[in-house]
Amino acid sequence: MPHGSARHYFANQRGLISEVVQHLLDGDLPRPGETPKQQVARWLGPESSRTRARYELVVASFHDPDLAVELVRGRDRFVDILVERGMTSSNATELVAALDGLVLDALLRRQEPETVDPERIFEKFGTKLP
Repeated sequence: MPHGSARHYFANQRGLISEVVQHLLDGDLPRPGETPKQQVARWLGPESSRTRARYELVVASFHDPDLAVELVRGRDRFVDILVERGMTSSNATELVAALDGLVLDALLRRQEPETVDPERIFEKFGTKLP
């Protein structure tokens, strides 16, 4: 992208980074009608590079408080969707964290998407799949 185009659309480098982060997080949200198993399979399969980028941003956020705020905001949007689907806020918050751990572990172990079953996590919460 030409330098002038970037300056035209974004006030500064932080604005560009913010938009990239937002775009990345938007793609991680559950899609209409998508089950958690399908979502996790998407994260680990065709969109695994997006998922790895999200984890790299999490590590970068340890040194960038503004980035941390944006990432938390993205996670909260995911929680809100689960609450809209009938979960309590506390269960939804813990579920998002548990799914994150499951997905990170699967990426590290290079597991095939179809071998990762998020339904067990929902069972531990005593919750039906939203």
